[in-house]
Parts: sequence; structure tokens; C-alpha cells
Amino acid sequence: MSKHKNQVGPLISQQPIVHEIIFGELLQAIFTQRATS
Repeated sequence: MSKHKNQVGPLISQQPIVHEIIFGELLQAIFTQRATS
């Protein structure tokens, strides 16, 4: 388990762009939900 976390840790820190894209899509989904309701 700890080995897997050690591999995922640096992988995430190396790809902050992916997190920004996911966060942006999450925000867009929230905005669209609020607009429709």
C-alpha cells in the first residue's frame, strides 16, 4: 500500500495541469447545474 502511494505522490505533483483541468470541469458542472435549476 505504502509503495503504491509513493508512486502516485510524485506522479500527481508532476501533473498539476491535469488537476487544473479536472477542477475546471467540476466548476463548470456546478455552474451548469445552478443555471438549469
